[in-house]
Amino acid sequence: MQFTLSPNYGYVLLTSLAFYLMQNFVVVFPVLIARRKYSIKAPVQYPSDSLVKEKKLSQDDVHHYLCVQRAHENNVEFFSFFLPLYLVTGLFPDCTDHTIVSGLVILAFRLLGALGYPYGLRKFSGFFHLGEWYVLWMFGREAYKLTQG
Repeated sequence: MQFTLSPNYGYVLLTSLAFYLMQNFVVVFPVLIARRKYSIKAPVQYPSDSLVKEKKLSQDDVHHYLCVQRAHENNVEFFSFFLPLYLVTGLFPDCTDHTIVSGLVILAFRLLGALGYPYGLRKFSGFFHLGEWYVLWMFGREAYKLTQG
């Protein structure tokens, strides 16, 4: 079997870089601001009731902090297992361009979800699954083809 890398695979890598930048700058920034504002220091992810009382945090303060923390954590969990599948799927020349478009769909809607979650604006964030499912389908299809010789 001969393997040929599509020249467009660079866009798969650039989309992956955009995932990284979104997670480590855009999505984590609200967490850092909330930690500073509410004096919640790492390694605490979720403040206990006693910490909430000690810091005299209101229910709105706690809700806002939990939302930005959850958005960050949800992205960490998602990309930790999805990114390798995304990168491998893009390696298959028949899938490269579709993988890029799927990645952009995922990027856009994950970003909307992460930034909108603390403000109750998650109405359309779940649409990232469309790109995710398409990548998973392509991955499975290519894996099946390999098993068939």
